[in-house]
Amino acid sequence: MLNLGKRRYKEIIYSMTVKTYILELKNGESITLDRKRAILEACGSGDLQALETLLRSYNIVDKNDWIRTDELSGPPTTTDMVTEAVTNQQVSTLTFLLQTFPDYDVLERKVVLAAMDNTNLEILEVLQTQNPNFIIHDLNHIETTFCRALENPDPRVAEVFVKAGADLNGAWRKRGALYKALVNKQPLNLVKLMVERGALLGTRTMETAMEYQRLDVLQYMFCRYAFVGYVRQEERKEEQLVLLKNANKSRDQGIIKLVEYYVKKQKRLTKRDLAKLEIIGTKERIKAWWQSWRFRK
Repeated sequence: MLNLGKRRYKEIIYSMTVKTYILELKNGESITLDRKRAILEACGSGDLQALETLLRSYNIVDKNDWIRTDELSGPPTTTDMVTEAVTNQQVSTLTFLLQTFPDYDVLERKVVLAAMDNTNLEILEVLQTQNPNFIIHDLNHIETTFCRALENPDPRVAEVFVKAGADLNGAWRKRGALYKALVNKQPLNLVKLMVERGALLGTRTMETAMEYQRLDVLQYMFCRYAFVGYVRQEERKEEQLVLLKNANKSRDQGIIKLVEYYVKKQKRLTKRDLAKLEIIGTKERIKAWWQSWRFRK
C-alpha cells in the first residue's frame, strides 16, 4: 500500500466521498453516502462549490434560519458546520456559512473553543465582526477568550483582542490581563499596547514582572511611572521594602540593581539612569549619554 501521508489520504477520501455523492445527486440515483458527512467534509476542505450544492439538496439557500437540532434526515447543525470550518481554518467557508445563516450566534461554546484552540487571525476577526462580544466571552468563571488568547505564543492573536476593545482589567484570578501576559512571556510591545489602551499598572504588576524576571517590563514601568498608586507618605516605606524583598527573590542582579536605584530616587527613571546602571545595551548607553551631553550644551 502506498504511503500517501495522513493529510493526502484524507483529501483523497474526501474527494471520492463528496464528488461521488454529487454525481449521484445530479443523476437522481439512490443516495448511498452519508450526506451529513459529505457536508462536514466540504466545510473542512473549503470546497464551497460542493458545499453549496449539498446544502441546496436540503433546500437551504441564503438567509435561512440556522439549524439548531441534528435530525436524522436533515443536514448537520449550523454549529457543527461552523466548527468544522473554524477547526480547519477555512475563512471563505466560514464567511459563506455566516452569510447563509445570518442569525447564527458564533458564541456557541463548541465554536468558541475551536477558535481558541486553532487560532487564526482572519478567523478571529470574522468571528469578532459577527459578534463583538466574542472578545469578552466567558469560557469559565475565571477566564475569558482574551485570557486564552494571551496564552498563544503568537502575540498577534492577543493584539486582535486588544485592538477590538477587550477588557484589559478584567479579573483573572483577581490579577487581570497584564498578569496573564507576563506569565505567558508576551513581548514588551504587547504589554505597551495594553497599557496604552487602558491596562492599569501597579505594584502587583511590578511583583509579577520581578517573579518572572521581566527586566524589560520593569524598565518600561519605572521610566513611565513613579510609584504608581502611592499616595500617603507613611505607606511609601512599606511599599519600598516589599519591592526590595521581591527584587531579591528574583535573584536577577539587573532587577535588584534597578529596583534599589528606583527606590532610592523615588521618581521616574530616564534612559540616562538606565545607562548609569549599565543594564541596557552598549549602543543604548552611548545614545543616552550623547543625548544628555548635547542637551547640557
